Amino acid sequence: MPRRCGEGEPARENPPETDAEAKKPAPAELLAIHIHPGTAQSGPLHPELKSLLALWSRMRGERIMPARDDLPLQILQPWLGHLALLEPGPASFGIRLGGSELVARFGRETTGLTLAELPADIRKGLYAMIDLVHARRVPVVAASSVRFEDRRTLYSDLLLPLSGGRFRSTLLLLGSYPITVRPGGSVV
Repeated sequence: MPRRCGEGEPARENPPETDAEAKKPAPAELLAIHIHPGTAQSGPLHPELKSLLALWSRMRGERIMPARDDLPLQILQPWLGHLALLEPGPASFGIRLGGSELVARFGRETTGLTLAELPADIRKGLYAMIDLVHARRVPVVAASSVRFEDRRTLYSDLLLPLSGGRFRSTLLLLGSYPITVRPGGSVV
């Protein structure tokens, strides 16, 4: 009988037979934690973010996560406008690179800002995702509802850990796309 698995951990019929099997990472799709800020619902994943998650998984190979050098800008080109590269700073995470399409998501240009400079509701959701990534060292999927002026937009977010070596996540890659959820649950 399968044992109950923890969040983000794939179910196994039996414990691993060898140390090598125990250390082999599971596919990213099984490890990704799905959250929706304020609820236990899964966030929908935009099709472009599904392909980014697949790339992240391929580039990590047998490791827990890929290194930043494994994902040069040339490889990330299809997603660049929707990506932000976050790095820890002394008081807050800094946004080293903020894609042009994220201006609508964050309400302003973000390159060079810290998360502390973003609106409180946006910052709170991002820190919830960051806490999960750092605790579990796995991708996090979330849905975020953002309101600017009189318009509310739903975003599909994917936060990916990138290592600087020794299994430490030193940088985070955030992908965010506006979405429409059709009846039946499909995401556009």
